[in-house]
Amino acid sequence: MEHLSEAKARLDAMRPLSNEQIERLWPMWVKEDALYVYTSNAIEGNTLTLGETTVVLEDGVTIGGKTVREHLEVINGAKAYALMLDMAKDKRSKRTCGMSLKSMRWSPARNCTSPSLTSTRSSTAMAERPAS
Repeated sequence: MEHLSEAKARLDAMRPLSNEQIERLWPMWVKEDALYVYTSNAIEGNTLTLGETTVVLEDGVTIGGKTVREHLEVINGAKAYALMLDMAKDKRSKRTCGMSLKSMRWSPARNCTSPSLTSTRSSTAMAERPAS
């Protein structure tokens, strides 16, 4: 247990990321958004492949034979990922995050409601780099 406490203390000492660290990591985070959304959804049982997830996010096309729920999980997951990146860039508080997540209208699994937002690919959070 002491080993875990020491590891946690080392991790806490690295927080929050500096602007320089965020600047270095930003291109990777933005480029790999489909991968992060895909892996998160796959863990939860979504059957869309990485390629299908990328098509849904980049082209807004639905995939034949897949449920609306699976498509909404991808779209909502990308919006949540964009929000996380936006928070990292702006170093917003968790309180702001809670308010933003409420606006996404999350609903119970298997009965998702689509938030009325534009494509995540056009989001400024995905295109902009953090301020130095």
